[in-house]
Amino acid sequence: MQTPEIIRLISAIILFVGAIVLVVIVLIQSNSSKGLSGTIVGGSETFYGKNKGKSTEKKLLVATIVIASVFLVLCLVVYALQPGLTLLIEQLKDQGINIAQ
Repeated sequence: MQTPEIIRLISAIILFVGAIVLVVIVLIQSNSSKGLSGTIVGGSETFYGKNKGKSTEKKLLVATIVIASVFLVLCLVVYALQPGLTLLIEQLKDQGINIAQ
C-alpha cells in the first residue's frame, strides 16, 4: 500500500467510528422539549436557564458539537483525498473504455 492509500484507509475508519459515536451520543441525550414549538416558545424554560449548564446533559451537548464538527472536517478531508474523476477517466481510457464522447 502506498502512503495516500493508508491515509485514506485510516481516515475512513476514523470517519466510520466517529459516525457511530455521534449517533450514540445523540441518542443518549434526553429530549426535554416538545418538538419545534417547545424550541421556539420555551425560551425561559431552557436547559441553561434551569441548570446553568453544569450537568451531564451539558457535557453531552458539548461532546455532540465537538464530535459533529470533527466529523464534518473529516468528511471534507476524506473527500479532498479522493482521486479526481479525471484520473478515473484516464485510467478507463488506458484500458480501452471510452465513456466521454
